[in-house]
Amino acid sequence: MDLSGLVALVTGGGQGIGAAIASALMAGGARVAVFDVAAPLASSPDGALLALDVDVTDEAAVSAGLDAVVARFGEPGLLVNNAAVTASDPDWRGRPVLELPLAQWRRVLDVNLTGAFICAQQTARRMAAAGRGGLIVNIGSVQGVRPTRGSADYATSKAGLVMLTHCLAGELAPHGIRVNAVAPGPIAPAGAESGPSGTLTGTWGTPEDVAAAVVYLAGPGGRFVNGHVLMLDDGASVLLRDPPARSDSFGVTGDTIDS
Repeated sequence: MDLSGLVALVTGGGQGIGAAIASALMAGGARVAVFDVAAPLASSPDGALLALDVDVTDEAAVSAGLDAVVARFGEPGLLVNNAAVTASDPDWRGRPVLELPLAQWRRVLDVNLTGAFICAQQTARRMAAAGRGGLIVNIGSVQGVRPTRGSADYATSKAGLVMLTHCLAGELAPHGIRVNAVAPGPIAPAGAESGPSGTLTGTWGTPEDVAAAVVYLAGPGGRFVNGHVLMLDDGASVLLRDPPARSDSFGVTGDTIDS
């Protein structure tokens, strides 16, 4: 995929999925800026990568970071909102709703959803002013449509990101800006030997799978995709479950309904 001439900004691009996305975009010829506070990178000697320590929840920091991107590469044509507090973050761990600290709830929503809004709003303003259109890709999660226990904060943030994607797509279309989301399912942890149980074929995803989806959306093949959530989950979001032996029509009382 030839992405020569594209200027891309990837938030949370210092490790994991974000790093894979940044690498894939650069492999296609794009110049990439990365915002990351958790895993700061060094800018590349060849000038293709600009690494910046930017907190996506800080409007002033995001604005200054965008100024630095423009000074180095020009206006970005692609924003990938990937920064998130996840299970790998030391600030987060899954907790039942009754035990979920308000501070953790606020932190997850602030980074995962509000941070994405701030970056999208500020980048879209610049895209609109430049008059050349652009693309925003929000990295969601299968948790946004099919949560697990202990993930109320994370799943809610990712569900909100889906609706933000739809709202942005509708409002930014007159400016030639497309907005989509990519929602990964289970991504293989380091050292994984067996596949996950919650997918149709028991297959792990990889950061490179997510990166390939972003590259597709950024290329000519993705030009007609807008306002869409691309599920990369080996069918986890549609996995069929066996019904309970006895249930009412809502699965609540245990009474059997004759058909």
